[in-house]
Amino acid sequence: KGACVAVAQALVRLNGTASVGVIFGADEEIGGLTTRWMVERGYRPRQMALVIDSRWNAVTYAQKGHTYFTVTVRGKGGHSSRPWDSQDSIATVCSAYLKLREAWDREHPIPGDKWCDVLSATFLKADGGALNRIPDEASFVVNLRGISPDSADRAEKFIRDVTGLEVTRG
Repeated sequence: KGACVAVAQALVRLNGTASVGVIFGADEEIGGLTTRWMVERGYRPRQMALVIDSRWNAVTYAQKGHTYFTVTVRGKGGHSSRPWDSQDSIATVCSAYLKLREAWDREHPIPGDKWCDVLSATFLKADGGALNRIPDEASFVVNLRGISPDSADRAEKFIRDVTGLEVTRG
């Protein structure tokens, strides 16, 4: 928020002397739809874009894109007193994530400058509706921070190949 004040002060000082526009994106943590909406309507820089959401006291010349993937297990839930009548979707999805984590880390080691595709778990969902019910479905979400235009396509295929489960974007 301090950066927004600094940008507003700069705009006031530049008023009438430079052609400058600003997009304040306030919804990055939930997908950044405001910025996308602005760009889709033609708000694009002609020469440079300065994103005030990066490392402290440094100019960053590139940003990672991000994509969310949901990995889902669907099965047959049931009562926890009779687990043999159910498919344990929670164990399956947790095992799939651990397998994915190991495979991703092996195939995508993090270099010293940290400029690489990064995949992180951000959400786990499994609810049988009661504390004694095995759920029919369980899922986890991973967030990809990618460095190239094809990062999301490659990651989606990787996730699907490693887990063997249903994978959706968004």
